[in-house]
Parts: sequence; C-alpha cells; structure tokens
Amino acid sequence: MQNGATSFNFGRAFSGWWWLLGRDARQLVGISVLWAVASFALMSFDYSIGLTQGLGLLSVSFVVEPLFCAAVCVWALNDHPTGMGSAFGTASGRYLALLVAYLISMIGTAIGLVLLILPGLALAVLWSVWLPVLLAEQKGPVDALRTSFIYVKQHFWSVCGLFVIYASGLMALIALMATLNLGSETGAPGWGLVFNAVAGVPISIIGIYLNVAIYRELIAADGPDLTAFD
Repeated sequence: MQNGATSFNFGRAFSGWWWLLGRDARQLVGISVLWAVASFALMSFDYSIGLTQGLGLLSVSFVVEPLFCAAVCVWALNDHPTGMGSAFGTASGRYLALLVAYLISMIGTAIGLVLLILPGLALAVLWSVWLPVLLAEQKGPVDALRTSFIYVKQHFWSVCGLFVIYASGLMALIALMATLNLGSETGAPGWGLVFNAVAGVPISIIGIYLNVAIYRELIAADGPDLTAFD
C-alpha cells in the first residue's frame, strides 16, 4: 500500500490507542522497569564521561533508546503474545535502520523547529508512523520516513489532533515537574535524573502506542500482516 487508507476514523484510532495499552499493560510493566533502570544507568554514565543532555545525539542513552522503542512497538503491532526476548530480537535485527531513521527524523524535525517552528511540528506529525512502517513493512530508514509521510499527509489534521491530545497530557506533566522542581537541566545524577528516567519511560511507551494506533487505522483496509514478528 502506498497511499494510506481512504478514510481515517479519529474516534476509532483514539479508542484503539487505549485498547492496545490496556491489552498489553501487564507485559509492559516488566519492560518499563527494565527501561527505566537502563535509562538512569545510561544517563548517569553519560554524565560521568561529560555527555550531558545537551549532547543527546552523542550520548550512550541515544544509541540504546531505539532498541527499547522498537521492542515496545513490536508488542503494539503484534496481535499475538510476544516474549520480551523475541521483541528485542526483532528490534536488534533492524537496529542500523532504526538508528539511521531516528537520526534523520530528529535532525529534520530540529531543523524545521529552528527555522520556523511549524515546519518542524508538521514533519513530526508526517513522520510519526515511520517506526511501525519500518518494522511491519520491512522498509529501509529513508523509505520508512517517506512512506509515513505519504500515509499521514491525507489525514494530517486528524492525526495532528491525536497528537494535540497526547501533547496536552505531556505538557501537564512537564508543568508538574517544573512546579515540584524535579527536572534535571544539567543531567546531573540525583532525584531529578531519577524522575526523568522513570517518567520518561511511560511517556515514550504511550507515544509509541499512539503511533501504532494511528498506523493501524491508516492501513486498516489493506495493510500488511501485523502478526509476523516471531
């Protein structure tokens, strides 16, 4: 499929988002704990060697994060129970493509934000389903980004609306962190870093499941088999 679904049901995508999270909630607990511990350890290591959050693209954390994101995405895509080892196996098998697509999407979005802000936000929405595309359709990094752009552009405002809902919750959490002074601007180890690691994991997981719910809605008519990950 190259043109995406001819219609996009906003309500079904929204409901599917939370249904998928509820379906996988039990198995997500384990990977959430593992991811949070790994994030704290890696961010602490980054700080110890002088790589603060301002150098995110050069950090050890950045290099490892795509594996966790992809493993969670495999769970969201798969309609059958999948073990953690199998999910990470699928993720590691596409690691290089994941890392390249991750870099392109982050750099492209950052450039758009620096230039006029809106182009960066638009690219973030248009590229929002590159991860499920890359995994489910076995595409390369550039092709996955291009395919995501094609799928989403016809339903841009509906997809954007879902991300506004997600962003509203995220902004509320950021406001809470600022109120409680729990943020860690320098990346220095401490309670701020612990909070960043622990809070960052569910934020990422919820976002990944939103991406997958959108992808499922976009390819609902004639998409690929989403059970072939074992």
